Amino acid sequence: FKSVFQMCKELGISNVEDVIKLYSVFGGFPKYYVTIEDENLQGENFQKIIDNLFFSINAVLEDEVNQILSLEFGKRSGIYYDILCAIANGNTKISEIASFLRKKETAITRQIDELKNYFEIIDVEESLINKKKMLYIKHPVMNFWFRYFYKNLSAFKRREEWLIRKIKNDLNTYIGRRFERICTELIPALFPKKYQQIGKWWGFYRDEDNKRKTMEIDIVALNDQTKEILFAECKWKENVNAEEILNKLKENAKHVNWLNNERKELYAIFAKSFKKKIKEFNGSPVYCFDLKDLEKAVKRKI
Repeated sequence: FKSVFQMCKELGISNVEDVIKLYSVFGGFPKYYVTIEDENLQGENFQKIIDNLFFSINAVLEDEVNQILSLEFGKRSGIYYDILCAIANGNTKISEIASFLRKKETAITRQIDELKNYFEIIDVEESLINKKKMLYIKHPVMNFWFRYFYKNLSAFKRREEWLIRKIKNDLNTYIGRRFERICTELIPALFPKKYQQIGKWWGFYRDEDNKRKTMEIDIVALNDQTKEILFAECKWKENVNAEEILNKLKENAKHVNWLNNERKELYAIFAKSFKKKIKEFNGSPVYCFDLKDLEKAVKRKI
């Protein structure tokens, strides 16, 4: 992210919110930031850049993913595309992908293995501590394209207003998920040399009616020497109520089994802005990071 921050600065894009949005779509691939320059979009905001590169007629990136993958997959593209579409839409386990595609798991395991180990397009993210696994698409532009364009390709080619409106209305939710990855990447800059393991955590528990309830914590970081564990939530929103977030976060933290009786718990919240920043909650230290704090952390690393 710090490299992208520097590239955007050279492109005259200094608003940290725009940089986060661009990174959410393009990741750290220099090619796409060069494209911004090639299309004379220096100094423009995120919306203008996305409109020009994806939504304008004959947009330079509208067929980018198809061109990359048609060379990789050849005539067998259909099933691979469907699997990637399923993952991009939040189906991260083989059982969920099979259900999304209305196929048996055995009918797609080979293709998933090829996407991971041969084509190297998808990978596995492992939950910290409990080692549960989920699949994700490594290339951010592919993830973006399969989430929004693949299933509506004809409507997209015709630039139908309902589809473009639907995509733009959902972009904040999409960026919110990518924002988690940026915050995870910035943990070492915000807490120098403090945590040896940093990742995401998800799991489930049984409620009073014995119903299975799933939960996740955006970021968990561990320090084995000091027995400190950091729990963090990322909210791509303005005026976040920190206490409200912490109540739920502290409840979810109870289900994370790591040095249960001797650990020291710390909490962090990442947001665009807060109603009020707090430094302590029920006896535990709290860190509230807004966009200005993240910008300062990145600048310190450049």
